[in-house]
Amino acid sequence: MASMGKTVRKDLLIMKIVVAKEINEELESWQNRQTESVLFITWTSDIIYESRENEVNLYDFTRHRNGHIELTNLPFSKYQILNYSSVSGEHQFEFKNFNDQIVNKIFLANEDLGVQTTYNYDKYQKIVSVDHFRSTGLVQQVIYDDKGDPITNRFIGTHKKIEIYWQRMNNELTETGMMLFDHNEQSFYNSYWDWQFQEFYKVINKNQNVTEIISYELPTLNSHIKTRKVQKGHFY
Repeated sequence: MASMGKTVRKDLLIMKIVVAKEINEELESWQNRQTESVLFITWTSDIIYESRENEVNLYDFTRHRNGHIELTNLPFSKYQILNYSSVSGEHQFEFKNFNDQIVNKIFLANEDLGVQTTYNYDKYQKIVSVDHFRSTGLVQQVIYDDKGDPITNRFIGTHKKIEIYWQRMNNELTETGMMLFDHNEQSFYNSYWDWQFQEFYKVINKNQNVTEIISYELPTLNSHIKTRKVQKGHFY
């Protein structure tokens, strides 16, 4: 009689954790050579980024929605004039006010023609904000001051929102802090990196039997677990 195979509990599997901005070809090639399981923790905030089964992305809270937003569902479509004769190959539509000034430029997603991005202008034709849509709602908004500098970058989910603040100091654009809105709680951080590192450790601490933590183009994390830092092009 053939012996039955053993069932291995998932919580007993050993694994390596890689912390990186995103998964690239070098990381994929390295993963294919591993005998242990691999978990990636990534921090890219690109709203069209798609995370994988063995990946935790810190900004996935902005992406998990279905459907898309229609042009006619934009709030300003009810009181501004839609212009169909936009420049081919760039934004597809424009909204104008009654003074014939462009107040919104609309970019559509290629796959379903839903609204992807809007550029919004004031009456002086200065950019006020850039809104990025995914699925049925606004997921990222960048707000600009009257000099054209971005001063707030918002990432918006169903129950979570992040606001990153910027200010020009000594002729350089400098981050001045980050606010996390999570359900009914608010937390301020001196930098979005402070929040990201906190999240890295939260994910790591949820996993057992981790043999190594690898920081890919990132400072080495402090841990009782074996850690190392790897630069791009030097992964082995």
